[in-house]
Amino acid sequence: MERADFFTENLLEWHREINQREMPWKEEKDPYKIWLSEIILQQTRVEQGKKYYHRFLEHFPRVEDLAAASLDQVLQLWEGLGYYSRARNLWATANFISKEYNGRFPKTYSELLQLKGVGPYTASAIGSFAYGLPLPVVDGNSLRVVSRFQASEQPIDQASGKNFVQSFLENTIPHKKAAQFNQAIMDFGATVCRPRSPLCPECPLQVECKAYAAGQVHVYPHKKKNITKKHRHFHYYWIEQEGKIALEQREENDIWKGLYQLPLLERPDGHPPKYQEISQFLEAKQAVKLQFLSHSTQTLTHRYIHGYFYRCFLPSKLKLPESFQWANKSELKKYGLPKIVRSFLQKQQLSHI
Repeated sequence: MERADFFTENLLEWHREINQREMPWKEEKDPYKIWLSEIILQQTRVEQGKKYYHRFLEHFPRVEDLAAASLDQVLQLWEGLGYYSRARNLWATANFISKEYNGRFPKTYSELLQLKGVGPYTASAIGSFAYGLPLPVVDGNSLRVVSRFQASEQPIDQASGKNFVQSFLENTIPHKKAAQFNQAIMDFGATVCRPRSPLCPECPLQVECKAYAAGQVHVYPHKKKNITKKHRHFHYYWIEQEGKIALEQREENDIWKGLYQLPLLERPDGHPPKYQEISQFLEAKQAVKLQFLSHSTQTLTHRYIHGYFYRCFLPSKLKLPESFQWANKSELKKYGLPKIVRSFLQKQQLSHI
């Protein structure tokens, strides 16, 4: 038996016998639900993604329902998942499908790739799971499994490594069982060929695994890049008047675009801005008094966000910049807020947010 055939047959047999990883979207054929789950699971753990998947389907059972919602509604439901560009792409694609495809997902790989936020992996997942197309999914699990099985020296965070795995899977995926094969390799990577402490003694691929034969399973897969996280310092100002809190919406092409936040000044360090900077920022002619309240840090994939929070005491009846808006305390739950901001407000005993 050739190695490719051995890989495919043993993987499928393992999946038939062991298939125990239950997920709400498993064996789903509806392309809308598959697409929704795949977008949510980008950069998100399965356990965390489940509740968001159910939440979105509860509010938007069809793609037309999602398209009819406002972007603010989508961002608010997405709050806590991070990588908010996914939510913006989700909303834009829902509108595109509703208008250009009459609410029906395209059925070819090339058309799926044209959807905003849909790359080769997601297009392959929709194509194979919804339509049975022989398109292999190349994700972290399949990259790891194939790299170990072949003892590949190609780094999986580079095009050469991804192309190597893509080529291997294209030659092994069974055309009539594409969905089962893709689900099998993802489940196998998550439960047996794990990043740490892989279950090699239980592995059905062990006798042909080159990494195992060399006693170097933990050496693979190779990576080239080392992510250096940057530190950013956000100075937030809690401004309250007559039971309302000042908010501003992030519009720049940056993290958390479209979310609301307390008025913010970003500085290169943790030193508080000078009083004249605050007055200028708030367009106040008089000095603004500040009270430092707390500091917290939110860790993102490529950066650390340091949040410094101040209570801001304004001159009476100050007219804030037009980019700000006043929000009732009782309505803060309606706004999509960065996690670091919502956590701060909750600590101020504003339990209703």
